[in-house]
Amino acid sequence: MLVTLDDRPDVVALIPTLGASPARLERAVASLVAQETDARLAVLVIVNAEDSVGLALDERVAVVHAGLNLGWAGGLAFGRSLVQAAQLWLVQDDMVLDPGCLTALRAALRHDEGLALVAPMVLRDGLVAARTVGAHRDAAWTFSGWYPEIDTPLEAIGALEGYAYVGSRGMLVRTAVWDSVGGMDPRFYPVMWVDADLCSTLLARGLRFRSVRDAHCTHEQSASTPSQFSALLWHRNLALLRQKHAEGPTGSAPSIAGAVDARLEPALVATIARAAASLVRELADRVERDHHELDRLRSHVEQHAPQHDALLGRLAAAEHSARLAELELAAMRSSRSWRLTAPVRALTVRRARPGGSVEPGADGG
Repeated sequence: MLVTLDDRPDVVALIPTLGASPARLERAVASLVAQETDARLAVLVIVNAEDSVGLALDERVAVVHAGLNLGWAGGLAFGRSLVQAAQLWLVQDDMVLDPGCLTALRAALRHDEGLALVAPMVLRDGLVAARTVGAHRDAAWTFSGWYPEIDTPLEAIGALEGYAYVGSRGMLVRTAVWDSVGGMDPRFYPVMWVDADLCSTLLARGLRFRSVRDAHCTHEQSASTPSQFSALLWHRNLALLRQKHAEGPTGSAPSIAGAVDARLEPALVATIARAAASLVRELADRVERDHHELDRLRSHVEQHAPQHDALLGRLAAAEHSARLAELELAAMRSSRSWRLTAPVRALTVRRARPGGSVEPGADGG
């Protein structure tokens, strides 16, 4: 049952978005509106953009504009501060949830009080998408063994628990647990590894999590983040994760009072924060454009490589023939062999005798 934020919701779905694809966001929200559940579900969209974004959403869906890109974790933190509910549903704007998804997730939490959070199965063409159930981690904080290795039929999926983390796409979290650990760490900005950080914190406190077999969704992998920028964030935020957990705690995200000099004007801090967030997005777009241009040039080279190679081959053969001719001519000119020089002298050195006869050359050839 869809309700408004002030109508005593049991669950609030939080959707941070850049608003770059209203149609994609509208599909995600429509899948929330269509949930077949007895729970009182409210939806809050957090627009992580400097400007307002026009959206055609159900009138019961609340929308707030952050005024800058807070990132995934930051957007969720902002959304959490605005709502009251026993459970928080973390929904990405590039996913679509099956109608029975929330019911299955809530049933899993209800039947196992030891679970801090649960997540749906991500399906692609009817199969569980590769690397979406979880991964393992060793003592050096190296992740491996992402499961499943390839897209796999649901009935062939084995264990759904015991991994180092579960993806945050569609996570249903107990609000009390969320608050007890401080939610997600906004330093993992704007995305990447923030779910692994949260799960690592939960594991350190003896709390559990898992995927739910009967809860299903589809997800456009990183549709809101340029692929090459994602690769950069992958390595950068993984290093932050290791520093935070493997090398000893670094504390939670600092408060504004401890992060900057108290004498700084809030307006100055806000201006710089907006500029920094805008710069991150601009760099992401530029990295992606450069990558596409490199791909285009690489494709052009590969497409014309056969002709290029053939042309180089013909050029090399011509150069080789010309060089051989030069060597042969030089050898002939320097040779004293009668067999080589006689025909040349006969053609070029012979002179006419008196009376029109031809006289042999002076060397008696």
